Amino acid sequence: MQTKECADAASHEPSGGLRAAQREFTRRRFVEAAVTVFAEKGYVETTIDDILRRAGASKATFYVYYDNKANLLLDALAPYRCEYAVLVRQFQQLVEPTLADFESWISDYVDLYSEHRLLLGAMHQAEVFEPEFRGRTIEAVRNYIDMWDKIKLIETSKEPRDLLELRCVLLYSQIQRFMYVWQLEGLEIDRSSAVCEIAAAWYRIIKSA
Repeated sequence: MQTKECADAASHEPSGGLRAAQREFTRRRFVEAAVTVFAEKGYVETTIDDILRRAGASKATFYVYYDNKANLLLDALAPYRCEYAVLVRQFQQLVEPTLADFESWISDYVDLYSEHRLLLGAMHQAEVFEPEFRGRTIEAVRNYIDMWDKIKLIETSKEPRDLLELRCVLLYSQIQRFMYVWQLEGLEIDRSSAVCEIAAAWYRIIKSA
């Protein structure tokens, strides 16, 4: 489901000749090595030396591109963040969303999460241990509230705004934990049933507002 916009952003297509092309080649080598090692060992257990061995590069070269392991993970997550931003814009464009609309959107989100699940597992670990990630969870919650706000749920509801925002936060927390247990811990769940149940929970929020 990658868009051209996200494909272009992920490629970091170099401009400026041979030197820029070499820098981009080295950056991609670090990202690919990190993705592989994070998948094998998890974020916490992975060291910079592990990544360097996989990339076949020196520590001096690494620090030309990144300050630390967390910065490298942020770079590796760029394609996911771009594709998720596209999904958010699609959600915000829904007008009087139906149950089918929610099912379609959640199905796309499940596909996206599944595609990037190993990196997202590394991200969830980094959110606990890395200063660069700690504020991003709160930012994600606020963006999630804004996503619902854009479809006029909060604006048009007669219920108190703080109550509706609380429901949004609970929905966010539930789906994130659910996806972690399902996609990363390997809980066996029927995909179609999962999508339908999440969509039904979201639709009940709309109907009760």
